[in-house]
Amino acid sequence: MIWHLAVHPDRQRQGIASSLLEAAERQARESGLVRVEAWTRDDAHVQRWYERHGFTQIDSYLHVYLERDDLRAFDGELRLVKAFAHYTGDEPEEIRRRYLRVHDDVLYEKRL
Repeated sequence: MIWHLAVHPDRQRQGIASSLLEAAERQARESGLVRVEAWTRDDAHVQRWYERHGFTQIDSYLHVYLERDDLRAFDGELRLVKAFAHYTGDEPEEIRRRYLRVHDDVLYEKRL
């Protein structure tokens, strides 16, 4: 599972991330793994990077941040301040309209 793969902005576009991925894939193969997963948010350039490196999108959900006003129904002795939720339903555009901060969390897979 790749959780984070980042290169300092001053060093981007020099092949560093690709080299790191190649090294990780080599180690994974040597360890007998047959697949690698990578989760990313709704950054189109990051998603394109994974796709260029042989990854395929296999799943996604909406990561929804709820603010105080979204949680008023819980007022009383339970006082929620903030929360987040994962939405996997069939109306993602409604969720995007209803809440201010919504991100796509996307799962990519690469078979080794």
